Amino acid sequence: LRTAKNDNDDSLLFTAVNQINRGNLSAISDSNHRSMIASLNLQAGKKAMSMSDFGLALSFFEHGSSFLCQNHWNDDYDLSLELFDCSAKCAYAIGDHMRLGEISKQVLSGARSFG
Repeated sequence: LRTAKNDNDDSLLFTAVNQINRGNLSAISDSNHRSMIASLNLQAGKKAMSMSDFGLALSFFEHGSSFLCQNHWNDDYDLSLELFDCSAKCAYAIGDHMRLGEISKQVLSGARSFG
């Protein structure tokens, strides 16, 4: 799943990540597993963005964010920042300014620097 190379792999990535996202989030307590699932959502979201499906991409990014641990800005900073950054770009692209504002507030409260 980590290295989707063609359309069939993309379809498999979307299907697998969708199935994971439909599962019970609270059933996954291991932080490494949660981080891996967040990363898979990031990968799927980026693929959806590359196909200009910003609504689907935003859904993947938001699911990915939901799998982050409570202290994610300290424990998984790079992944957190990338998920929220991509979420903001998608919210902007689809014209969801309320969601963009909510995402921006979370980034401003957790990000270390904007260089």
